Amino acid sequence: SSMASSFSPVETNLIGTLGAFASSTGFALTNGQALPVNGPVSVSGAGTLALSTTIGDLTLAGNVSSGSVMDLVSPGAISQTGGSISAGSLTGSAGTSASLTQSTNQVGTLAAFSTTAGFALTDNRGLTVNGAVSDTGAASTLALTTTTGGITLAGNVTASNALDLIAAGTIVQSGGSISAAVLIGTANSASLTQASNAIG
Repeated sequence: SSMASSFSPVETNLIGTLGAFASSTGFALTNGQALPVNGPVSVSGAGTLALSTTIGDLTLAGNVSSGSVMDLVSPGAISQTGGSISAGSLTGSAGTSASLTQSTNQVGTLAAFSTTAGFALTDNRGLTVNGAVSDTGAASTLALTTTTGGITLAGNVTASNALDLIAAGTIVQSGGSISAAVLIGTANSASLTQASNAIG
């Protein structure tokens, strides 16, 4: 008797570097290896800019902008070595850490974002956090920084270790809850008064 078998390979994008790419209504790229983004990459309209890797890190080295949503996903680390992020709303996840700390970043709203070894966002405008935003690293920090404007916490923010809130303006909590082993930060004034907050 003979055995018949069939094999259907899964097609995988293998892009070495993402250079300049412009779209008016949306752009999505899933890459099967680490992806450096030299850019500029832009979505000018209301569509989503989605960059993801199934293996390896996602490294932003140039300008990346979306008039609406930016979605960044990596099973490894997400890092920003240059350029700036401009987005109405930022969401995503990293299997390890996400560090988006260029001083020229312009993010209006931080939506759901999860990491396991640290999260850092620097924003050159007022930031609203709709969450849920979480970092589960036992020794890492979830750090949100605005160099212009304040921080409004409207959703759940959870850090297994440290939560660091640094605002050029005020920090207010309009909803959600804060959960962290340690809370640190600086602001002109801070009001974190949700009854469900759990620090320590």
